[in-house]
Amino acid sequence: MNTTPPFPPELWEQTPLAVREYIRTLEARVAELEATVQRLLERLQQDSQNSSRPPSSDPPQALAKRARRGPSGRKRGGQPGHPGQTRALVPMEEVDTVVPVKPQQCRRCQYPLQGEEPQPHRHQVTEVPP
Repeated sequence: MNTTPPFPPELWEQTPLAVREYIRTLEARVAELEATVQRLLERLQQDSQNSSRPPSSDPPQALAKRARRGPSGRKRGGQPGHPGQTRALVPMEEVDTVVPVKPQQCRRCQYPLQGEEPQPHRHQVTEVPP
């Protein structure tokens, strides 16, 4: 608490004792409230970047403040030259069941389909035992 009087010393001495005590009480209360406001402002400035709080507790406007990486210029997904990750088909000799599915008509134009495809599309499903 500030021990110097808020007025010139001669005016402070003329002030009644009860008023002086009241002024000192108010000054102490103001100092206490200023400290509380300072603590609250410090808490308000906290987010997941400068405290141990999780990112989900950040306010929505904090997402806009966060530095985002700019676009790299590459397209999404696998890049050219990257080795593919595909599961090879099991040879026909090792397959337990083959279910031929032949459409009766074209999916787009509804034209009836006839004949056999020399290299039909093959789809493989693996059943995992319970």
